[in-house]
Amino acid sequence: MAVWPGSVPAARTSRWPGSSTYGPRCSRSCTPDSGELVINDFTEDGSDDLVVVDVASGELIDRVATGSRIANGMFLTAGDDRDVYYCTTTTLARVSWR
Repeated sequence: MAVWPGSVPAARTSRWPGSSTYGPRCSRSCTPDSGELVINDFTEDGSDDLVVVDVASGELIDRVATGSRIANGMFLTAGDDRDVYYCTTTTLARVSWR
């Protein structure tokens, strides 16, 4: 995954160095007031993790394993206080970070 400033990537240089290591396979959830983006990342170990990324820099803020061994993320739904609800065909979880 990559992010470019502006609407058209002129030089194709990602704003987030190293961000291509994330492999999101479901919807994303953004927290505008804190500038955080939550995405899933299916790892080489077969774990579907959730990662929280700073939108401006691409810096990893937090990572948590969801317990799901399937990368068919159906949705992420924003909660009320830096949390999301995560759902796949095998797992339902509420994940929060500070």
